Amino acid sequence: MSRDSRATGSAAHYARTVMLSNPDGLHARSAAEFVKLAARFPARVTINGKDARSLLAILSLGLMRGASCEIASDEESGRTAVDALAELVGSGFARQSVGVE
Repeated sequence: MSRDSRATGSAAHYARTVMLSNPDGLHARSAAEFVKLAARFPARVTINGKDARSLLAILSLGLMRGASCEIASDEESGRTAVDALAELVGSGFARQSVGVE
């Protein structure tokens, strides 16, 4: 997890903000890894307002190293997905196994 990670939430909204530490930013390979993980969860999740399951939407953000990423869900079941995706981004996209509950 990035040191800049913050969690905010209410009954229906949960969000975490993490700094993108991947040296190459959110390029095609890391974006594909992000989308693949997002697709494992039933909840709708966004990254900076874009659908976390859409590779093209994420690439259109043009996020570079040091960028702030807000990963959020308005669904009760979205907390697990938001946390897993924030961990992936915060790790610099290091290989890790993240379970789905």
